[in-house]
Amino acid sequence: MGSNPILPYLFIYYYNLLSSSEDFSSFLLFFNHCYLTYVNIFWIEWLLFLYTLYLIIFFNAKRIDFEFYYIRFILFLSLLLSFLFLSYTFNIPFCLNGADLSCNKYSLFCKISILFLLILILIISYNKFLTQPNKTSVNEIPIVFTFLLLFIFILISSYDFFIMYLCIEGISLIVYTLGSLMNESLINIEAVVKYFLVNNIASSLFLWSISYIFILVGSTDAFDVQYYILYNLEIMSNTFLYAIFFVTLVSITFKLALFPFQWWLADIFEGLWTPITLIYAIIIKATFFLLFFKLITGVFHNIIFLIQPFLFFSALGSIIFGSIGALIQVRIKRFMAYTSIAQSGYIMTGLACNSINGYVSAMLYLVMYCLITLSFFLIVLNMEHITKKTTVIYLNQLYSIFIYNKEITFHLVLILLVMAAIPPFSSFFAKLFICMVSIEAKFELIIVFLLAITLISTFYYLNFIQQLLFFKYKHMDKIYFYNSKSILNFIYLRINSFFFIFSCFMLPFFYKFMYSLIFSCAFPLSFLF
Repeated sequence: MGSNPILPYLFIYYYNLLSSSEDFSSFLLFFNHCYLTYVNIFWIEWLLFLYTLYLIIFFNAKRIDFEFYYIRFILFLSLLLSFLFLSYTFNIPFCLNGADLSCNKYSLFCKISILFLLILILIISYNKFLTQPNKTSVNEIPIVFTFLLLFIFILISSYDFFIMYLCIEGISLIVYTLGSLMNESLINIEAVVKYFLVNNIASSLFLWSISYIFILVGSTDAFDVQYYILYNLEIMSNTFLYAIFFVTLVSITFKLALFPFQWWLADIFEGLWTPITLIYAIIIKATFFLLFFKLITGVFHNIIFLIQPFLFFSALGSIIFGSIGALIQVRIKRFMAYTSIAQSGYIMTGLACNSINGYVSAMLYLVMYCLITLSFFLIVLNMEHITKKTTVIYLNQLYSIFIYNKEITFHLVLILLVMAAIPPFSSFFAKLFICMVSIEAKFELIIVFLLAITLISTFYYLNFIQQLLFFKYKHMDKIYFYNSKSILNFIYLRINSFFFIFSCFMLPFFYKFMYSLIFSCAFPLSFLF
């Protein structure tokens, strides 16, 4: 049967007829706008969403090799990381228009950092996830983590307060799901319920402030809010307006567990399964800090002076409470919770100074916090009892590590020295920069308290090192040792130790790099001009 030559002409005729219609032109314009907004810009988010659908549709718990399933997910994330790294390094936006907020330096750096940290956590926790009693949850882990990345990436790319709220709620739902993976004890259930209640309070405050911002500005777009603040500075000291923006930042402070809203963090760290604790301590906390960076530098920069006393109060209170709280802890995860509160206080101090040097110092300190926490938990996750094969719970159970593995002892001592910010490690210079920018901001009294509290924290870190090197258990039932033969873990520890020792020589490069990031965060559209 031959082809009909009339059909092409009919197609061209009806296409020209539809093209002349105003409704069809409006539809094409709407379709093009949707493509540029939701498909062309958020290409990485759509890729994650499609991969999630693939995991759900082809999910089969009976036939899939669990180890292969887990490794395949890590390889997918590595491929995604390589795309983002190429986009950042060679300024390849991977989109047709090349002019969107998701392709600026700050957004790309945040996505690369979060994805890189998640890959490291999955590699470090490899044995823990695969030895889950419930094997079905092992297959569900890639699906849950893909949704987590999807919400985090949209949150980083978004410049609308309502979309930020929806993404924060999505991240909270994923954390609830991850927290319930090991619901074998009342402590775990209590931690998940407490996290649920606390985050609902913080989310309610954030939604309340968004609703009043919309009433005030007429929009929830971050740029509209920024323009409104810029052109109405003379009325920003009004009590009502001050309360609206104050509650917005307080809700983020609540989620970061900063003083005076830090009381719930230690129970969450203690109750969650250790790999999930690591997810929250690094991924979730870094995400909310990066959001806080974006809000302060890009939206509320002109009115920080109104809430600067509260930011310094929160930062100083976090450092005092975290340092003194860590001094009296005997459990590892509670110790890390209070340490996290103290480190967050130093980051907040840099932000509260409201200067470019303060923002750079805070960003540098955030990077150091993530690397230190990841390295410490890598060692803790692989510590087991010599006969019972149980994991460590108390700090004094780490003291026997020197007997069986001196290399791991060296890495652990180095990590503790970096935590204590002993020179010449880069954490010392990060803390020194924060003190210097505080002096520039005329807050000398803050520096006096910071130095006094730093002496307290240095004491218990050095005391921990002393017990680690010179205290030995004689009873076999109290001996724990490092039980990991993964070559990747050893490679990471060695690279990380090398970085901690020699990174002080790369501080000028880090400072220049962080400066460009902060500039991109404060002026996200500057790359268009």
